[in-house]
Amino acid sequence: MDMIARELGLDPAELRRRNLLKDGDLLPDGHPLQQVRARETLEAALEAGDWGKPKPGPWIGRGMAMSHRHIGVGFTNAHLRLQTDGTVTLVIGLPDTGTGAHLLLRQVVAEVLGLGIAEVTIEVATTDAFANDSGVGGSRVTHTGGRAAYHAAEKLKEQIAAEATKLGLPGASLAEIARAAAREGRTVEATYLYDAKAHDAVTSFGAQVAEVAVDPTTGQVTVRRITTAHDVGTIINPIGHQGQIEGGLVQGLGFALMEELKTEDGRISTLSLGDFKLPTIQDIPPLTTVLLEEPVGPGPFNAKAIGEGSISPVAPAIANAVADACGVRITELPLTAEKIFFALRDRELMA
Repeated sequence: MDMIARELGLDPAELRRRNLLKDGDLLPDGHPLQQVRARETLEAALEAGDWGKPKPGPWIGRGMAMSHRHIGVGFTNAHLRLQTDGTVTLVIGLPDTGTGAHLLLRQVVAEVLGLGIAEVTIEVATTDAFANDSGVGGSRVTHTGGRAAYHAAEKLKEQIAAEATKLGLPGASLAEIARAAAREGRTVEATYLYDAKAHDAVTSFGAQVAEVAVDPTTGQVTVRRITTAHDVGTIINPIGHQGQIEGGLVQGLGFALMEELKTEDGRISTLSLGDFKLPTIQDIPPLTTVLLEEPVGPGPFNAKAIGEGSISPVAPAIANAVADACGVRITELPLTAEKIFFALRDRELMA
């Protein structure tokens, strides 16, 4: 898009402004969108990324990119059981793959029932407990797992109130209600299957501005800073939310600049992490995050997806910044120093 903008004599940001999605627009697959916040997200990234300010020196460029990411769909079962000590156990088939999913699910249940987070425990179910479900992946855990836990907690809340009335224990503690029900041979529990078969009309937008420096003698790219703006709903766990954003950015950085799977004669020649380079802490530039919160989203408490939203714009933003810095357009990732060096040399030879 930046190439088109330059050919038209337009600022890349202005070309995007003229083509932004808006409420009621359809995606290429015909899916309608509502509560579109593309413009607000773009403007926030441009402002925080100093898009309109002079560049601090020669061979420094800025590039931008935008994306949108639907929240994941699928189906998840959740079962809640009130224990005789007053705690609640959430049984769910979703493992925690390191994203903090179990903490988030406990938070959802605790919020609905008015409990402390320590009063909610979690057990990972097997197919002995539930039919198979969609599992982890595709930005769906907070959506399907969170909504299943949320609705199960609402049902459990109703069960607790019904038991209190049946037992003649108005105002009793959860432990007292659970113990009284157990004496009569009953357990206080609730199950909910949340099934999202199609994407919601509300999606999540992201916009990024990258600033890079290119060494004209070697082609080496140094990312000076990345600014990322995200259209988000209700943030349930701020630390985990920011971790998802920064994790995606770092993955995108590696994808853009160094991760390369080479083949020779049809065989993979990148055989270890000694050859396949990954970003380290020394490769990470200053990261600026701007969050545009609006409590409108398909997840529990109007949450939106964030897990994969920050990775998609990174490579195009950096590629656009490299082209802005040195005037050559590299169309194949990763953007290695060698590719840029030879592109610069070829341009000089053709001059």
